[in-house]
Amino acid sequence: MSTPAEIIFEDDDGPFVKMYVHYDGHPHTLGRSIQNILSGCQRYGAEQDYPEAFNGMGCLAAWFIGQMKVGWGNFYIVSVDQEGPSVRWRYTISPSRLNYYMMLNVEILVQGGEFASLWRGSMTELVVESLFDNQEVAT
Repeated sequence: MSTPAEIIFEDDDGPFVKMYVHYDGHPHTLGRSIQNILSGCQRYGAEQDYPEAFNGMGCLAAWFIGQMKVGWGNFYIVSVDQEGPSVRWRYTISPSRLNYYMMLNVEILVQGGEFASLWRGSMTELVVESLFDNQEVAT
C-alpha cells in the first residue's frame, strides 16, 4: 500500500512549488530523506564558498528537486493549487531569517480527516525517531 505525501516549499509570498510523492511518504522514510538532504542548507546569500549555500528558496527548491528525483515515477512536481490524490503526509519547508542567515523550518502534518500538525520547528531540531514516542499514528 502506498503512503502518499506532499512537499511544499514556501517563501515570503506563500507556497510556490509543490511535489507529490506517491509512496514512502511516512516521516521515517520521506521525513528522514528531507532532513538528510536539507540538514546542511542553512546559509542564505551569495556565499558560494560554502557547499550548503543557496541564494533563496527558489534556488534551494530547484536543488532539492534534483536530489529527490531518481528514475521515473514516485516523485512529481504538481501545481501548487492542484488538488490531487489524497495524501497522508504534508511537509512544508519555509524560511526563517536570522540576520543575514536563513534557517529552514519544517512542518509535518498528518491527515486524519483534516490535516493536523504533528511537528513544527527548525530543520536542525527535527528528530524523526522521536515523533511517535508518545502517540500511535497509523501509516
